[in-house]
Amino acid sequence: MPLARELAHLRTYVDLERLRLDSDQVPIDLVVEGDPQGLLIEPMLLIPFVENAFKHGVGAPGRTPISVRMRVDEQGLTFTVRNRVATPGPAPAGAGGVGLANVRQRLALDQPGADFLATLTLTFAHESAPVPARG
Repeated sequence: MPLARELAHLRTYVDLERLRLDSDQVPIDLVVEGDPQGLLIEPMLLIPFVENAFKHGVGAPGRTPISVRMRVDEQGLTFTVRNRVATPGPAPAGAGGVGLANVRQRLALDQPGADFLATLTLTFAHESAPVPARG
């Protein structure tokens, strides 16, 4: 899928969320640097990051900003999404021991709001590099 079209889908989704949410409570920042024209990306690769930011970043007390940034250059793409979460979530069942649970508990007491940052970095294939076959 053309990266420009994927970006158009992201913008539409963010615009819908802007209509739904109070901009003072949930300021939304979408910044694209570079030119996405002529580049290809797997379809719907970026949208889950943005959907999760809204799913887990809205509804916490206070301001809950959401930031979506994409930087495109001749080497590749860096895509970052940052959102505020109310408290660290519980550990999955059977994951870790009491050490991590204690750290989560201490962070929840000391840091009632925390930012979650997801970063995806893609390197573009160049003409000299073979493209793997899809099967």
